[in-house]
Amino acid sequence: NSIMGDKDFIYLASDMICSDSDSDDSTDDEPHMDFGVQWFLGTEASELPGEFSSRFPASTQRAQNLEQLFTVLQSCEPEQSHLDIVEICGGAARVSHIAIRRRLKTGKNFDILCGFDVNDVETQKKVLTYFKLHKPLVAVMSPMCRPFGRHSNINWIHNREGWQRSYDLAAPHGRFCGYIALVQIQNKRFFINEQPDPSYLYLEHPWPKVLQHPTVLKEIVDQCMTGQTGPEGGLAKKRTGFTANSPYLLKPLAPFKCDGSHEHEQLDGGKADKCKLWTWTLARAIVDGILLLKTALDLGYDGHYYSSVEDEAIDRKSTRLNSSHKLIHLVCR
Repeated sequence: NSIMGDKDFIYLASDMICSDSDSDDSTDDEPHMDFGVQWFLGTEASELPGEFSSRFPASTQRAQNLEQLFTVLQSCEPEQSHLDIVEICGGAARVSHIAIRRRLKTGKNFDILCGFDVNDVETQKKVLTYFKLHKPLVAVMSPMCRPFGRHSNINWIHNREGWQRSYDLAAPHGRFCGYIALVQIQNKRFFINEQPDPSYLYLEHPWPKVLQHPTVLKEIVDQCMTGQTGPEGGLAKKRTGFTANSPYLLKPLAPFKCDGSHEHEQLDGGKADKCKLWTWTLARAIVDGILLLKTALDLGYDGHYYSSVEDEAIDRKSTRLNSSHKLIHLVCR
């Protein structure tokens, strides 16, 4: 929100939107905002009234535009950045919201809602530089799926012009997420990407190269089991594929398979758009996977591979963490 009254030219930058209708009731802890710097974007900073400076710490740095923001970010020492999660196309950033509550360190949510147009080539270059410098542990990505999912076949046949518009909007940042996945692999870091199952996005370069990597796996989720509903309030199956280069990221998602105990609302005719926001249950499972991965790494295991021996040791440590801190639930429900 504007902090300058009717002089609407300076804003406090926010990485997430936390005002959704349902709530994350998984923890009683207050959010832990572990950000070292506050960012301000706008113009005419030199003309700000004196009382503005007194409201914020002297260490506050101000950037007047996106170019300056990335310049300051790139000046940070990489070894001083210990980010657990960065989102791309994270929308309402529910994963980051829960991650903060669980004491994880979150980076940016590179989404159009936060002022980052990841279809723009120059923005893509800056985001790539950000990842290469700061090497976040996990990139959580959810690029637009409209021209790539099963229902896109209908538009392809009956409304080719509409499909092309969707493709032109979705393909550039969808491919860019593939490049981020490769950067994470090269940096010995991790990623998890969400798309409907099946998705034609994975035919777009460089995703075939990503999928050929021996550490990359896929888990199918039926979102009805996370409480996802359609526009009429019925449970929506919306079969979804999560691709990642760590089995620990995918393990908490494995139980979400439809048990056949309910009927599903049909999502034809554009109704699937209502389901693009992840439920809090699904967002918590993503964070559970990140915590599980961190636990495995803390124990000295390779986060790219999984075994029953590791499972037993990690579950023991996870149980101790859960009982002492009441922060995480890593054993699959």
